[in-house]
Amino acid sequence: MVAGTYSLTPLQQVIRLLNTTLAPDGLAYPVFAPTSHPIPVIQPASATSRIVSPLLRSLELPKGFRLADGKEPRTVFLIREHACGLEGLKAGAVPGFTNAFLDGAGIWGLRGVQPVRKSH
Repeated sequence: MVAGTYSLTPLQQVIRLLNTTLAPDGLAYPVFAPTSHPIPVIQPASATSRIVSPLLRSLELPKGFRLADGKEPRTVFLIREHACGLEGLKAGAVPGFTNAFLDGAGIWGLRGVQPVRKSH
């Protein structure tokens, strides 16, 4: 689970988000996951064939990063910041909106994006 405002791009294998299937077709999908609501779960969809986005070939991945684990390919996706103007609404223009979306860079260095590691 990832909280915040971000763009999600499937790169290898099909993923599911909010009962929607996203294929690695090169498209970036905007996700709005405020902390005031249930955070959507990003999960691999069952796929029998290896589906790879052309974008994956152009990325410089770390040397130790493996795209396959044994015979099964891994599910790989890209998360990027999605600046859409919501940041400007935090000044009290909308009651209750001030704490709904995250501020600052999270542990990944992306502004307004935080992985959810455990629930409270």
